[in-house]
Amino acid sequence: MVRVGDGEVQLRFFSKYQSFNFITKGDKQGIRGIQEYRNVDPIFGYLIAKGAVKYKELWEDYSYEDAMYIYEALIIPEYNKMVTEEYYANKAKNK
Repeated sequence: MVRVGDGEVQLRFFSKYQSFNFITKGDKQGIRGIQEYRNVDPIFGYLIAKGAVKYKELWEDYSYEDAMYIYEALIIPEYNKMVTEEYYANKAKNK
């Protein structure tokens, strides 16, 4: 933990902390309320949310490179599934 001024704290792997008053203000892809990570690197947030790693493991056990390998191992199958589903949905729509 490192102090960066104005009472803000810089955490390892994480950006300056933002308060949670943003929860009701989000708008992503036209869907009101959808939020992106603000205080957590999106890749690390994804890994934690998927249960692939714990915060403590990111802090103590894994390097950034390790985390990226874990992320790739999770995201590629999900991406391929999404592409395949879109392909078959479009194919069915064009019949």
